[in-house]
Amino acid sequence: MLKKLRVTQFVIIDTLDLDFDRGLTIFTGETGAGKSIILGAMGLILGDTARPGSIRTGADEATFEAVFEPPQGHPVWQFLIDKNLAESGQTSFQINRSIRGTDESEERFINQKPISLDVLKEIGELLVEIHGQTANHTLLGPENQLLLLDMAGAFPQEFYNNVENSLKAVFQKKKDLDEEKKFLAKHKGPEARKIDKCVKTFEEVGMKEGFLADLTAKHKVLRTAKDTSDAFQDILGRMIASNGIVGALGGCIKTIERQPLDENKVSVLKNSLNESIKQARIAVEQIGKLSPEYEIDLDPLNEMERKISKLEGIAEEFGVEYKDLENFWLVMADKLSRIQNGRENLNKLNDELIQSKNDYRKHAHILTEKRQEAGEMLAS
Repeated sequence: MLKKLRVTQFVIIDTLDLDFDRGLTIFTGETGAGKSIILGAMGLILGDTARPGSIRTGADEATFEAVFEPPQGHPVWQFLIDKNLAESGQTSFQINRSIRGTDESEERFINQKPISLDVLKEIGELLVEIHGQTANHTLLGPENQLLLLDMAGAFPQEFYNNVENSLKAVFQKKKDLDEEKKFLAKHKGPEARKIDKCVKTFEEVGMKEGFLADLTAKHKVLRTAKDTSDAFQDILGRMIASNGIVGALGGCIKTIERQPLDENKVSVLKNSLNESIKQARIAVEQIGKLSPEYEIDLDPLNEMERKISKLEGIAEEFGVEYKDLENFWLVMADKLSRIQNGRENLNKLNDELIQSKNDYRKHAHILTEKRQEAGEMLAS
């Protein structure tokens, strides 16, 4: 996993370059040869706190560089990706750290991106286990042992996904069952009867998909025809009734004709009256021609308005916008179905919960067996 280590100006080291191959590498040497210094440099690469005086005498800065090639699937990769320090599919990464001066100022980088000391420590805990006479062993921490066991087993991701997904399914089925119980407890007695009455009203008016738009369009056509027909009748009444406009104009003309009036004085008035009665008779004739187009059977219109009145009643009772009644019908129909099939739904959800628990136990048992096998291998 560790491919390269470079150290400069650290304690007694001027420059050290080490390249590692696969397998076990052993450093031997007498006391004072520098073995512990190399481990100290590794500790700084992995997030240890720099100690005063660790910079080589006469130097201003100590630098550390390490290149790691963890296998794909190693947890450090996901950590680096989550921190935007590496990309998916990457095979290696580089850690750089430098410490300077007496105030221990320093810089830390992963793949040339600056990081905090805490992040470096987290990466170090995932990468390397350093054992020494006074070192704290990650291996002995119970919170780390399951991760180390899984790393040793190198199990396919499918094992974990099966356990995770099946456990999520258990929680979801339990949530669904609890929600259905709460729903049925809330929607019973008067509430259930109210919903049943609402749905039956929708059924009586013939509610279906697109019903409101169709009803509104047809009602507008018939209502316009009815209003036009009523307007024509009102106009005719005002024009040709005994005291209507046509009769009044005719009376005016007869009065002028019966009286010995000065023709020069009243000619314009007489012409105006004659033209007015002529236009009035044309208007009556036009109404007579148009009226048949607007003669309708009132029963369909009355039926539509009865349905509209029922729908408006539902909207008012439940506080719903009239335009939203179609969606509201679907909601209420679904509620009624859940109420009517309550016991059956609960049994079904309970069966699904049992099956989900069995699936979880099966996948958890598979993972447990694999971990036991990996534990035996790791112990040996």
